[in-house]
Amino acid sequence: MAVTSCAHCRGHAFEVQEAKKLAGSHQQLLFVQCAGCGTPVGVIDATTGTRRMEQDARMRKLEQQIEAMSREIHHIGRIVSGLVNQTTY
Repeated sequence: MAVTSCAHCRGHAFEVQEAKKLAGSHQQLLFVQCAGCGTPVGVIDATTGTRRMEQDARMRKLEQQIEAMSREIHHIGRIVSGLVNQTTY
């Protein structure tokens, strides 16, 4: 699989940075840029990008909650199995 590289410095890490001021526009934009040298590689509408980042954060939180619930269910299952094994017929 190919690895995305910065065209300027060949770095492999990227970040999202808010555009402070864009001449001739009132639109809020986010730049996807190389984390090493700052060369822009893409542009995202700030409203859409911010919404997406918020959704990603909520998804990570839900994934963590599901993992915790899965561990608890597994623990309960072990307890129930232990109780079943202790039962004499």
